[in-house]
Amino acid sequence: VISLQDELLAEENRTIEKLVGSVQTTVQEELKSYATVVKKSCSASLAPAKIQAAMRKVSSEEDRSRNMIVYGLSEASEENTEEAVLEVLQHTDEKPRLVSCRRLGERSGEQGRPIKVTFQTSEMARCVLAKSAKLRQVEGYSRVYLSPDRTVEQRQERKRLLGILSEKRESCHEKKFGIRRGAIVELN
Repeated sequence: VISLQDELLAEENRTIEKLVGSVQTTVQEELKSYATVVKKSCSASLAPAKIQAAMRKVSSEEDRSRNMIVYGLSEASEENTEEAVLEVLQHTDEKPRLVSCRRLGERSGEQGRPIKVTFQTSEMARCVLAKSAKLRQVEGYSRVYLSPDRTVEQRQERKRLLGILSEKRESCHEKKFGIRRGAIVELN
């Protein structure tokens, strides 16, 4: 009986050793293939062209964050654009320091061209934009709008959202809707 038990234990030990060897081999093979996948994906994602593109995008976003666009300000033939913008900004109760101020596009007819305003910091631009709603109550500036400097894609998305917002407002007069963080939401 004891010798039979010894044989059974020896057989079980051999089976366990085979399983352990098989598991170790599989783990080693999988680790090698995982390492290969990681190495390939990292080298592709860290390609110099991709890094440069990401840096350009971040730099562009930082540059745009210091800008603001002024719409609806009439244009005179011999105007000082910076003075006109400072007069508008005076009504927002902010006194930011401007880096540059220029009209965009070519003059065409009566409508004033938008003005691109660059501030020293993005914080100054955010403060002015946050208080831009005050212009609606100021006589002569009710049709002047201040907006962030957006990319072409952002402007297209904003236009699409404004269309949807207009439809929602027309279909449901008792509720108020607005755009927050790129989505249409019900306002309380």
